[in-house]
Amino acid sequence: MPKIVEHDQYRRELLDGSFEVFAAHGYAAVTMRQLAEALGVSTGTLYHYFPGKKAIFEQLIDHIAQQDTTSFTAEIAGLEPLEVKLAAFFAYFERHEDYFQKQLLLLIDYYRQLDREEVRNDKAMQSMTMRYEQLFIEQIGVNDPILFKLFTCFFDGLTIQQIYAPADGSIAEVGVLLTRMLKSHLAEKGLGG
Repeated sequence: MPKIVEHDQYRRELLDGSFEVFAAHGYAAVTMRQLAEALGVSTGTLYHYFPGKKAIFEQLIDHIAQQDTTSFTAEIAGLEPLEVKLAAFFAYFERHEDYFQKQLLLLIDYYRQLDREEVRNDKAMQSMTMRYEQLFIEQIGVNDPILFKLFTCFFDGLTIQQIYAPADGSIAEVGVLLTRMLKSHLAEKGLGG
């Protein structure tokens, strides 16, 4: 009897494994052959699901964003007020710190291969950013692109900081300060807080 393969599920499994390989070696350093070997599949299997390494990475970015938003939304479902939601966010970040560090370093490595115009026009990154911005709007309750940009800059900066100076205060302590700043900003704009 032939083996029945659920193609979408198998594609997701390949993407999950690809994340670990790319994170361990960097996007630029991994070939399709090395990726196939690390995943325990043939290169033909990879090419059956993805036209090339760039396509794997672009689908991986979308897959990561979908997983992150689903996982985090489930984590904070029903939490109120804003301080509690943000405390849950920073606790979530702290529990998954290694994953977020790998993710950020991998994105940096990938985008180093592109020129500025290619980065600006990258549909995969635009889609990822839109997913995260929608999550921010839904969970914070404020549609403010500048505030979202500030929050992502803070998050990315904290991720990098935790790589080279992890002992300088806990993530939760830093989160308390950001929460105060965010609430103050929202109150000044008359948006609650």
